[in-house]
Amino acid sequence: MHYHQTRSGFTPCKIGCKKRRVGVYSRRSNWWPSPLPAPYENRIAHIRTGTGGRRGITLREAYEAYQCDGDVEALLAVIDPWTQGPGVVQGLETGGTEPERNTPPVQHLTMEVGPKAMSVQAIIDDVKTAGAMALNAQRTMGFSDRAYKSDDSIVTKADRDVEGYLRDQIAALYPEANLIAEESESVFVSDKPYTFAIDPIDGTDVFSQGMPGWCVSVGLLNERLTPVAGIVFAPRLDLLIAADIGKKATLNGVKLPPPGALGAISVRSNLMVTSRIHKQLDLSGYTGKIRSIGSAALHLCFPLIYPPVVGALEGPGAHIWDIAGAHAITRAQGRDLVYLNGEPIDYSTMLNGRPASDIIMAGSPSCLDALRATVKRLG
Repeated sequence: MHYHQTRSGFTPCKIGCKKRRVGVYSRRSNWWPSPLPAPYENRIAHIRTGTGGRRGITLREAYEAYQCDGDVEALLAVIDPWTQGPGVVQGLETGGTEPERNTPPVQHLTMEVGPKAMSVQAIIDDVKTAGAMALNAQRTMGFSDRAYKSDDSIVTKADRDVEGYLRDQIAALYPEANLIAEESESVFVSDKPYTFAIDPIDGTDVFSQGMPGWCVSVGLLNERLTPVAGIVFAPRLDLLIAADIGKKATLNGVKLPPPGALGAISVRSNLMVTSRIHKQLDLSGYTGKIRSIGSAALHLCFPLIYPPVVGALEGPGAHIWDIAGAHAITRAQGRDLVYLNGEPIDYSTMLNGRPASDIIMAGSPSCLDALRATVKRLG
């Protein structure tokens, strides 16, 4: 039997209940200390469904599910309302792995929660593996290994292999989410709560030529198609940029500082651009330097990590898988990506493979205003 928490306490659930519940552990006399002792770090809890299915999770994953960053006090703020205080638990159900000898007893609390907590933290290792796959492929491939798609963009076997791996890993972990990826057809279901946008190798052209400016990009969008989490991993550049739901962005595991205020654009300023920007815009009024390394996701992230890079211009051929991860990371740092015309990016128009409707801009608000005042559309 399991229990649901109500205003009057815990009550037994009804037969046939299919609400998902999460099991987490406490010590009888004391809640999890920080840092966790080794016997507790990998203690197994269970997510149980009414049909009897279960998936094992560690205590660390339980922390992350509540976005507590391993902070015991923050976790207690979530747990305590379901209990009579630390160490006294109602509605108990025995379960899980027994603790090692001489460690305190473990109990299993069943609480009603919403849909399974979504987190890109759970797939970071998969993204690293995908990056390693692509890197190994790049070391052995030749120029003849690349092919052209109908839109004249480049594709390689590595793109398809890496995408297949990521799709399999994410689908197994989050079967309730949409998966939209560059190299395979996808069906978008509007009533699914989340959507993953996967670019197995963003910057395939430079990748296929042995250059370093490519990355693996994964973006997570919510039911309103707002980017809420993302990972951008560039193995050749040793950059792992990530932001989970409700958290600030990190660079190689270290929190990124808030973006600094931008002074006037000068000859020292750097602007990241798409390789075809000269066909769309007249940039002769921009006084700084222009850079392009091959990856839209990296271009859009660089203003957050390299102070001389004041902004980026991408598209209008960019797709949802090119930009969703970088957009989520940008939003986590208090900025946004917008269209050159000032309108917000509408991802509903990019489903089923359609590209962005305008050039995409990244940078501080003052940088975006300055760029709009200096760049001119061609034609």
